[in-house]
Amino acid sequence: MHTDPLSLLSTLALWPQGPAAYYRALTTASDPVARFAGWCQVIDLGLMGQGDSDAILALCGYGAMRSRAFAVFSRRYDYDLAVTIAATPVPDVEAALMLANISRDPAALEEAFVARFYAEPKPVALLEAAGSAEALRGWQGRVEMLCRAIVVAPQEEAAATQLAAYLVDIDQLDLARRWLNWLGTSALHPNLAISLAAQIAFAEQRFDDCLAELARLEKAVRALGPEARLHPASLRLLGRAREAKGDYRPALRAFAEMHALDMPQFGDRTAFMAQTARLNALAVPTGLAPARPDRGLLLGFPRSGTGLLGRALAYHPDIETITESGTLNRTRRFLAAHVVRGAVPLAAFSAAAALYTEEITRLARKGSRITLDTNPMLSASAPMLAGLVPGHRSIFTIRHPYDVVLSAYRYRFPRSPAAAGLQTVSDAVRTYDQAMSAWFSSHTLVDPSVHYVRYEALVTSFRDTIERSLTFLGLTWSDALFSNPALTTDRSGLALGVQSSWEHYTFAFGADDLAILGRWCDHFGYAHL
Repeated sequence: MHTDPLSLLSTLALWPQGPAAYYRALTTASDPVARFAGWCQVIDLGLMGQGDSDAILALCGYGAMRSRAFAVFSRRYDYDLAVTIAATPVPDVEAALMLANISRDPAALEEAFVARFYAEPKPVALLEAAGSAEALRGWQGRVEMLCRAIVVAPQEEAAATQLAAYLVDIDQLDLARRWLNWLGTSALHPNLAISLAAQIAFAEQRFDDCLAELARLEKAVRALGPEARLHPASLRLLGRAREAKGDYRPALRAFAEMHALDMPQFGDRTAFMAQTARLNALAVPTGLAPARPDRGLLLGFPRSGTGLLGRALAYHPDIETITESGTLNRTRRFLAAHVVRGAVPLAAFSAAAALYTEEITRLARKGSRITLDTNPMLSASAPMLAGLVPGHRSIFTIRHPYDVVLSAYRYRFPRSPAAAGLQTVSDAVRTYDQAMSAWFSSHTLVDPSVHYVRYEALVTSFRDTIERSLTFLGLTWSDALFSNPALTTDRSGLALGVQSSWEHYTFAFGADDLAILGRWCDHFGYAHL
């Protein structure tokens, strides 16, 4: 890992000189991935000289270079060398990636995605490697991988956009400003530069500056054509900035426009919860194998504090957190297929329980004393889980119902079946109601198998709240938890304290919404209208 995670971006200073000068310079880069990309482009752009042969031949153990070198030397009628190149073995990249995906080993996954880049030098492979790089080397690992993706294809915007958002999200504002400077020096992605300036201004609580930059961005985008619109991510930032200024109705309009642009990708917004209700209604027979004592659930509702709590507990040396990995999906599909065929036999329930346990086992780190399956929407499957994994222990996060629904609505979730029900305020209210109803049809607020964590306590009494959760799991405090970035850089958690804005957004809820959420406020003991 470089001392300076942005060091590779210095190459971008040559981009204004044109691709030929840029990629020729990249062939001498210290980073092997960037250097490989440089040589591939030298060939693709027809820039290969006589003195380049040895360097290119040395890289023919990679599929992308082997095919290029074969074509070059065949055209030169150097058939003996072309035959040698054709016979050069290359790794079975896809097989390695398949095995790495099954093992979920971050080191193997990173290696496999980088190998895919060597087989076909497109930056998407490096973007896919970024998550594994972060798991192995922290935020610096992700940043370095994103920088690789940027320098190998500067004209593509995906990696550049991800780097901008990520640096701001992890509160590395000095690095974000440096990236902004590199964007200006290279003359790349001028609209992204405006967007990043807006993001930095918001992070520094310069809300007027943020709104001014977003106005500049909207003007630039509108100039592209009458149908052009701000990106949904920029609309979310616009909503947050207006909210910070106390302009709540314009803020809600920005969030609504964000969802209007995103909504088509979600498809049927009711399908996931409808299937969940059907599976919960199955009469799971008694007598299935009880839950293992070293396994548990961490759940609640999106934006209720499960993410913050999960990130904190993940730093305990005896806890493995499996974060929103879809552990239940295989079980759901298995049971849903049986429901379609008719009555579900006893053997199918036993097999479904085994599938869920098997998936947890596959993902769990060896040596951890406790494995927590961390996914807020598992709460909606509580009756099914109570039957399939009887006696399981759960940590359940609670937040003011108005606030948690608003926070989920104002957030921009990646596309997933579970997130489909959060695209309008009323949808989010009903998704929340269904999830809480499912949970409390199987559990109570005094259930000894459940430890409830209040969001407000988590962000105001962090250590005490974590210690109580550890006691519930049979563990004690570890000072390793102090290395948790949630203590210092989690901008949506501890750094900002309790976030409550529901009283400013009462106009966003219809009468039926208020009635539904009011019942849950009473259940949890929160004030409401």
